[in-house]
Amino acid sequence: MYSRVRLGQSPVEVAPLGVGCWAWGDKRYCRYEEAYGPRDVIGASEASVAAELDLFDTAEVYGWGKSEKIVGALARRSKANVVIATKYATLSGRGGARAIHKGLAGSLKRLGLQRVDLYQLHWADFEEVSIDDAMSAFAEIVHAGEASVVGVSNFRAAEIGKHMPPRQSAASRSPPIRCTTHCCIARRRSTACSMLAAS
Repeated sequence: MYSRVRLGQSPVEVAPLGVGCWAWGDKRYCRYEEAYGPRDVIGASEASVAAELDLFDTAEVYGWGKSEKIVGALARRSKANVVIATKYATLSGRGGARAIHKGLAGSLKRLGLQRVDLYQLHWADFEEVSIDDAMSAFAEIVHAGEASVVGVSNFRAAEIGKHMPPRQSAASRSPPIRCTTHCCIARRRSTACSMLAAS
């Protein structure tokens, strides 16, 4: 049994290692339905749950929505309590922070859920959306009950230090921030194998 990790100040707790679901539905980069298929993904999901891993991380750009559909379907059929994380793609020209609500609505529809446990900014593009505007949108999402906790993904430590609001600022009243960092067991040189609190 793993020691549980709490997501920010939320009541959500997960195993210390999550399951990345980029390959679940992505044809272009991961060759889904060519090198492997739905049966393999179901097996991976069941093996993960059997190993007491309960955090499944997807994104709207993974397979352009296919991964979210798969993760949502597997979560609904699972007898285990799983935690779902997904991400908003900060694509240039998408519409800034005002597009975040629409992005989440699309993700929830594909996942077949009314609320996601963890919602994240997929990468830093401060010309497309400033961190202050993004966190304001994320605060609205949490207050509306559409996400339990929010955060960022693929931010470097320097970006977190530069762009995250200080604890004493007005912006610190926004929901807790989490940063998902890359971890690959096959590449043990990675030193960022955890979710780091930025608040």
